[in-house]
Amino acid sequence: MEDSFNTMIERYSLPDMAAIWSATHKTDTWLQVELLVCEGWAREGIIPQDAIEKIRAARYNAQRMQEIEGADGAGRAFHPSRVDLF
Repeated sequence: MEDSFNTMIERYSLPDMAAIWSATHKTDTWLQVELLVCEGWAREGIIPQDAIEKIRAARYNAQRMQEIEGADGAGRAFHPSRVDLF
C-alpha cells in the first residue's frame, strides 16, 4: 500500500520507525482492532459466534483501497486531522 499518509520524513526516519507509521501498519492495526471488537460482540451475543471464524479470515486489498481513495484523495473518508481550520 502506498504510504500517502506517512507523516515521517524518509531521510530522518529509521526503517523500523517508518514501518510503524506506514499506511500498511495503520491498516493492519485497524483490522486487528475491528476483529477484537467483533470477538467482544460475539461474547455478548450481538453477533453470532459462528461468524467469528469468517471475520478472523478477513483481509484487505491495499491496491483496491488505493483505487477507491483515488490519486487525488477525493475518495478519502473524513478524518479530523484533514479538516482545514483556517
